[in-house]
Amino acid sequence: MNPLTGQPLVLVIGEDPASLSDLAATLSTANFEVLERRTPQEAILAAQDTPPDLIISDVMVRSWTGLEICERIRQVLMAETLPVMFLSRSQSSDIIRRHHSFGGTYYLRKPLEPRVLLSLIEKALALPALVGA
Repeated sequence: MNPLTGQPLVLVIGEDPASLSDLAATLSTANFEVLERRTPQEAILAAQDTPPDLIISDVMVRSWTGLEICERIRQVLMAETLPVMFLSRSQSSDIIRRHHSFGGTYYLRKPLEPRVLLSLIEKALALPALVGA
């Protein structure tokens, strides 16, 4: 949670500025605080500075996979249950299986339907509380 607003903080990682802006606008409209980062290094530093409640990452960002970025963030924050959602245009069953085995909460295909995205984010944010109960 953002300590100033009390709103959930979502770290969004991807290379395409237009896609990031669209996603951030959707999340902001739904009262989420959003951090947009375009490189793996920026994302890791942002997470260290302000730990997010949820990460949404493209499957590939520069020469890193979304799995590598999120694994590094989880290690740095020592947060194994941090919800992670992955985005891609691909629907390969192998890619989906790898992301779920990593602990990806959801794997979403682009283009995103805002209502579905927001519903899944609400569910993903509730998961750590349910696991800890």
